[in-house]
Parts: sequence; C-alpha cells; structure tokens
Amino acid sequence: MGITSDHKSRKNITRALFQGVFLLVFVFLALQGRLQLWILLLGLGILGGVFFGRLYCGWICPMGTVMRLESWIYRKLGIQRKNPVLMNEDRKNKRYVQLLQMVLLLVFFGGVIATQRFGIRINLILFLVLLGSGTSLVFKEEAWHRICPHGVAMSLTAGVKKLKSKKLIIEKESCIGCGKCEKVCPNLAVVKEEGSNIRSIVTKDCLTCFECQKACPVHSIAYR
Repeated sequence: MGITSDHKSRKNITRALFQGVFLLVFVFLALQGRLQLWILLLGLGILGGVFFGRLYCGWICPMGTVMRLESWIYRKLGIQRKNPVLMNEDRKNKRYVQLLQMVLLLVFFGGVIATQRFGIRINLILFLVLLGSGTSLVFKEEAWHRICPHGVAMSLTAGVKKLKSKKLIIEKESCIGCGKCEKVCPNLAVVKEEGSNIRSIVTKDCLTCFECQKACPVHSIAYR
C-alpha cells in the first residue's frame, strides 16, 4: 500500500524544502556567473534517471519549482490556463511533439557545447529557465514539461529498461479507478488502461513529484 495522510504532508514539506534550497543555489550561481556548475547537477540527474526516475524534474529543477509556485497561485486565484493545440493528446499530434522535443534537445545541448567551444557569452541554462517559467504563465505546466530539453533527456534515461530501479507504481488490486491521480499529474504521465478505469504510470514521463500519491484516497500508489 502507499503512504498515509501524515506521510503525505511530510513529503510535501520535504519536497518544498528541497526545491527551495536548490532554487536558492541556482540563483546564487546565477548571480556569481557560475551557472556552468549547474550542468554537473543536471548531468547527475540525467544519469540518475536510470535508477531513481526523474527526481531531478520533481525535486531539483528550478523551472519545476517556479512552475509549481505559479500553479499554486493560479489555483488560489481560480484562473484556468490552456494548452497549445499541439499539446492535445491526440495521437496524430504525438509525432509533431516528438519532433519538437528532439529539435529543442539538440538545439540546447548543441548550444551548450558551442558556447563552451567558442566562448560565446550566452547562458542557455538561465535562458531556458526563464523560457519555461514564462511559458507556464500562459499555458498549463504539462505544455512545457512535454518539450523541455532537460525533461526529454531525463525521459530517455528514466525509460531505460532495467532490473533494479525505483519508480512510482499504481497497485492495481487496490486502485478504485477514481482518476484523482490523473487529474493532478503535471506531465500527463498517469493514463487510463484500455477497457477499465484503472490507471497506470508511464515511467519515462513521470516527474517523480509524488502529487499522484498524495491525491490517492486509498493509498494505492507506491515508490519502489
């Protein structure tokens, strides 16, 4: 079984503290002009995706932290955001989204290499954080999560088939099919299984943010 209500609140506080600390570290490095050091943490997050899922996305990424705050403010104000038409989950749009993901991935990491190689004074990491945060002012979180170069890189490692790894799973024998987990997922990683109301989690898309686990009324979601 999943976590209890007390554990949910503790995890919520713990995640907020982690995000706050790493956001302060990011701001400090930006002010010091040393954001290239963040690339090391990003690299560890990508490699760690093989064993722990996209913990970087859910607990460390400054974009994710700012977007989470933006989403909280929008909920409090009762403001609804939309998704671009391209981000609709129609299968015909999937190939276009995948193409956009690969283009942005190559542009970002190619740009990082180029700036280091030729000494170009453009901070692509800071630019990307500002772009992602700005995008979520207009569109829902998943609009950026689906195309973020960092997230795409994380999804490649998190989706690797492996023997020992930790991930969020929905225990089917206790799932009641209420769909609350699907509604709170910021990256559309919770999907309904064909022919039933039971949900499952797409590991490569899961941000490991535990929002689904906190929303589950019967504690059917575990991280193992």
